[in-house]
Amino acid sequence: MLAAAARITKQLDRTRLDAELVSNVAELWPVDEVQLYQVVDGRASMGRRVMAIIDGRLEQQASLAADNDEPLADLNGADRAIGSRASVITEHDELCYTMTFPVHNQHGQPVRLLLLGSSSPELRGRVPDVEALLALYQNHLNLIEDSELDALTGLRNRRTFDHLLTHLLAGEETIARSPAGFRRAPREGSSTGNWLAVLDIDRFKSINDRYGHLFGDEVLILVANLMHKSFRAHDPLFRFGGEEFVVVLCGVDRGGAESAVERFRTNLETQVFPQVGQITISGGFTEIAEGELSSEILNRADAALYYAKQHGRNRTCCYEQLVDDGQISPLGRSAAGGFELF
Repeated sequence: MLAAAARITKQLDRTRLDAELVSNVAELWPVDEVQLYQVVDGRASMGRRVMAIIDGRLEQQASLAADNDEPLADLNGADRAIGSRASVITEHDELCYTMTFPVHNQHGQPVRLLLLGSSSPELRGRVPDVEALLALYQNHLNLIEDSELDALTGLRNRRTFDHLLTHLLAGEETIARSPAGFRRAPREGSSTGNWLAVLDIDRFKSINDRYGHLFGDEVLILVANLMHKSFRAHDPLFRFGGEEFVVVLCGVDRGGAESAVERFRTNLETQVFPQVGQITISGGFTEIAEGELSSEILNRADAALYYAKQHGRNRTCCYEQLVDDGQISPLGRSAAGGFELF
C-alpha cells in the first residue's frame, strides 16, 4: 500500500495519475475489471471512460470526441454513489458484483468514478483500503488540477496546453508503467480530426488604458466564462497569457471547426460587458496532424489570426482555407523541421 501511494504521488499529470490508480488497484486487490470514468464538466449526468483494465490489459481512451460520452446513469450504482458521496455495491449474482466509488474535487463536484468488478468475496472487506487509496488519489488530483489552471480565468494554462498537444501529436493511445500498455507510433501528417484555434481580444490594450486593469481582468474572466458556454465540454480551453486564448476542437471537420469558432465570436460581439460595453475577438484556426511540431501548428493558427487582424478584426479565419484561396502563401519548413520565420 505504501509503495502504491509513492507511485501515485510521483505522477505529475492526470493521464499518468489515472493509469497509476487503475494499475495499483488491479495489483493490490482481487478485481476482475477496473474502469475509471471522468465526469464531464463537473456534471453528474455524463461521463467518459478514460482508463480501464479489462482481461488484464490496460486501455486508455484515445479519442476526445463527444461520442465517447455516455450517461452515467447507465453505470452500476453511479447515481447513488455521486448522490451519497459514498461507495455503492451492486449485486449481479452470488458470484459477481460491482463496486462504484465517487471522487470529488475541492469544490464538491464529482470528477471521477471508479468501477470495480469482482467475483471474489475478499474484495468486500477491502472497501476501507480502496477508499483510503482513492482519498490519496483525490488529493493529488486536486493538486495537479490546480497547477494546470490559469489563476485569473480558471482556464487551463500554457503548460497544460503544451502537454496536451504533445500527446495529440504523438497519437498516444495509452501511457502506463504496466507491461500491458503500448504506444502507437505517430503517422506523420495523418489527420487527427482535431483543430487548434487561437483567439485574441481586439484592441484589448485600449480597454486597460481607458478603464484600468481591474476592468481588463474582469473582461478576461467574462470571456473565459463565455468560452465555457460556447464550446463543448470536451473541447479543452486555455489562456495563453494576456488577451490570447486557445481552444482545441476535438473530432470535427473543417466546417465543424469554423462553426464552433464563429459561434463563439458572434456570442462575444453581442455580449455587453460592465462599464466597457461591447468587445470583439479575432481568431485563426488550423488542423492538427500527427507527427508535426507544436510550433508548426501554432505558427499556422497565428498566420490566420494575423490575417483576420489585418482585414477588419472581429472575424475568424482558417489557415487551410486562406491558402486554398490564395490569400496567403503556405508557411515553409526549415531543414531542422521548424518554419522559416525570417
